[in-house]
Amino acid sequence: MATNKVTIKAAVFAVLPEAKLLAGVIVACRTLYYKVRPLLQKRYGILDVDYKYFSTKLLPAYQREAAQPLEGVYYKARGELHHPHDDDIVQLGTREVEAYIPPNWQFDKVLYIEKTGLSAQLDPYQIGQRYDMAIIYGEGYAVEACRNLLAMFKNRDGEQNKMTIFTLHDADLDGYDIERTLRSATRRMPDHHIEVIDIGLTAEYCDAAGMETETFHRTAAISKDLELGPVALRWFTGEPLMDAAGRPVLKKGKQVYECTRCELNAFSADQLAAYIVDQLAAHGAVEKLVPPADVLARRVETDRYYELHGLVSDIVDIDGLARALVESEEFTEVTEQRVRDWLDDHPTESWRAASEALVQGDLDVPALTVAIHDLLASPR
Repeated sequence: MATNKVTIKAAVFAVLPEAKLLAGVIVACRTLYYKVRPLLQKRYGILDVDYKYFSTKLLPAYQREAAQPLEGVYYKARGELHHPHDDDIVQLGTREVEAYIPPNWQFDKVLYIEKTGLSAQLDPYQIGQRYDMAIIYGEGYAVEACRNLLAMFKNRDGEQNKMTIFTLHDADLDGYDIERTLRSATRRMPDHHIEVIDIGLTAEYCDAAGMETETFHRTAAISKDLELGPVALRWFTGEPLMDAAGRPVLKKGKQVYECTRCELNAFSADQLAAYIVDQLAAHGAVEKLVPPADVLARRVETDRYYELHGLVSDIVDIDGLARALVESEEFTEVTEQRVRDWLDDHPTESWRAASEALVQGDLDVPALTVAIHDLLASPR
């Protein structure tokens, strides 16, 4: 497609560096898009570019092909990573994943589920907690940030526990393709490749189990990258749809095919939870995570420290000691002017941080240590 003999791709590539300067150092993809549009109109007479085309095709292509990719461009979060045991939820956006530090020895499995709506349904079964497994609830296809996160899990070094990654999806064309793009290279991520165990629905499984199926209409060609069994091939190929007069039904000039699919929602809540557990068991992935002896020993030492610290706190009146020290010791006054002077040197901090820092700086630690020993030795 061309306008004024310049392709849309070439025009977008030409204005992107300037649009980025106008947008700012850190900028959302959509904000960048709004800076690109007026430049395209002014210079090339291109009145509109579809946002989906820009965000999923043009911008990723520029980042791959340009000599100097744009820095600081991020995509909004799509999907969530749910930790087991600590209830943390990580939003899967560019910035969130870049800042994320995975906890070590908390889970050794990750399950990608293509539907965010299944989170509330599966939460009561505590599958993640039972099997030390983090669960990602996506919105269909895994976004680039999600795939980068999974690659980070798979490429951990020797000091960190390894991860086994599973995926759960519908028995439809998108479901099969979601699994493929989760593990394999794509045009957008040509270097991506990780091992993923597919526990998603297949047409063969659904057919043999007698699960409820649905009819859907297809016009797009079936991707040659998909590996389809005989039932899946029959389901997704379907039959050409004809009107009452026996003529082919077309949509945008393409033949419509009536096809078959089966979605995860065909399961009841109990059935879906049982299906996941059965699949994990079939792959030998139900064992609880226990770290190596050295990691366990360090944790035991930490737990003992905090238990003993609590015991000492019950025996020794730490609050009383602190109050006695406050009453008996002379401290430099923390005035408004001192707070303002500190904030001049630390403009991003609050007055509370200033107060804490000034109090810490005023403490005469050696003298206070002697005073603490004296108070502990004196009869109370």
